[in-house]
Amino acid sequence: MSARGGSALGGKKVIYLIVFLVIAHVVGMEGPYYNTWYYDDFLHFMGGLTLAVAAFEFFPKIKLKTGLVNILIFIIIIAILWELHEYIWDRVLVADYGFPVMQLGITDTISDFLFALLGGSVYFFIFSGKTKRYKLQSGAKNKGFTMVEILVVVAILGIIISMVGVNLFGARTGARDTKRISDLNQIGRFLSFGCPMPSSGAGEYDLNVLLQEYRTNYPQYANNIPASISDPKTGTSVLSNYKYIVDSNDDCVLYANLENGEAKVDLPAISDPTPGGGRGVLESAAAGVNGSYKYYQISN
Repeated sequence: MSARGGSALGGKKVIYLIVFLVIAHVVGMEGPYYNTWYYDDFLHFMGGLTLAVAAFEFFPKIKLKTGLVNILIFIIIIAILWELHEYIWDRVLVADYGFPVMQLGITDTISDFLFALLGGSVYFFIFSGKTKRYKLQSGAKNKGFTMVEILVVVAILGIIISMVGVNLFGARTGARDTKRISDLNQIGRFLSFGCPMPSSGAGEYDLNVLLQEYRTNYPQYANNIPASISDPKTGTSVLSNYKYIVDSNDDCVLYANLENGEAKVDLPAISDPTPGGGRGVLESAAAGVNGSYKYYQISN
């Protein structure tokens, strides 16, 4: 079925929703995307709903029907463009400048699409219901929802429920590991200027100890150093559980224990975090604070 006319929310409300999504996205990059498992799904749901609102508002103006299939195709097109934006972000800004990672794997990408489609479907049925009641009261013919529209929404809901049930734990673990890697990439940029040597000399330190000393010794860079950075599962504001090792040869390494025991090993030549050992995932003989034998390290 299709509905004619502009959206009940109107063009201004589309702008309000977009502003909300932009602000929520910026806030999410500061932590909620990685610390709160449902935050990303909620924003993609709201993104799909916003696109459906925009479709009801603008489709009639360009002579397009506001049917469910048209709206879902519109959402898929925008979702593809968004995923391409995340891909470019991760390949350029994360690799070169240490920005937070945006793509968390194929499961996350599929989940993004499904929750966006669900948001669009929910708004379609709510708005179409209002349209049908108006037509019924005015004596207009009411055909109701088509079987295809109902089946599409039921299929989306079924897939989402299955994915949530199967992947909830894995998604949380993957998101926390992604944050660990993103945190170390962010701090690791400073290693390109050399290895800071704490006043106590060579050795192993918690990262927060190093950052506090670095802020004290180099106040001109204080604004570029996070006030607090820590492991999303086991870290605290005092003890980050991110480690820093520096040796007498001016080699150093930052490392964190991952949760995913199946993480692909990039550094098979080393079995412990090693200054000068490169960047990537290694497997150790000893489990870390997060229970796995896999570690991610960044070295000069």
